[in-house]
Amino acid sequence: MLLPSGVAYWTVLDSELRVVDTPDEFLRHLRFGRERAESTTESYAGAVALYLRWCGESGRAWTTGARHLGMFMVWLKYAPQQPTSAPVVPRQGTKQVRGPRRVNVVLAAVREYLKYAVSIGSAPTWVIDQLYEVGDGRDLPTEVRGEYGVPTRLREGPPSPSRAGRAGRPGHR
Repeated sequence: MLLPSGVAYWTVLDSELRVVDTPDEFLRHLRFGRERAESTTESYAGAVALYLRWCGESGRAWTTGARHLGMFMVWLKYAPQQPTSAPVVPRQGTKQVRGPRRVNVVLAAVREYLKYAVSIGSAPTWVIDQLYEVGDGRDLPTEVRGEYGVPTRLREGPPSPSRAGRAGRPGHR
C-alpha cells in the first residue's frame, strides 16, 4: 500500500481484493509504530495471509485457529503456493513446499499478529492461552498483561483440550 507521503507498507487483501482490517492495522503498526522495514511488512503480510487462507480452507475462525497451530504447520509444509480446492493431504513421498525455516518464520509472524489482535481487542484474551502455556502473568507477552503484570481475564472461552488438567501436575507453575 502506498501512502500519499510516498512511504509504503504491505497489507493483506481478501478474495475480493479488499483490505482486511485487523491484519492491516497490525502491519501499519509494525511499519510506522515500530518503524520496521517495508520488507518486514511484506514478510509478515505473507505469513498472515497464509494463516487466514488456512483458517478459511479448513473452516476455522482465525481466533480459534490458534488452537490448532500444529495442523497449520503441517498444512504450511505441503500446501501449494496458489490456493486450490483440493485438500492438502501429505502422503509418504510427498514433497514439502516450505522448509522448516520458512515454517518457523511464518509461525513467528502469526504469533505476533495474534498477540497484537488480542492487545487491541480484536481477538479474545484466551487466544494467548492457545499460543503459550501460561503459568501466571509473568509468562505473558507484555502487550497482553493486565495491570501489575497479571492478566485481568486470561480465559474468556473454553480451555484448550490439550491444556486441560495440566495445572494440577506436581512441579507445574
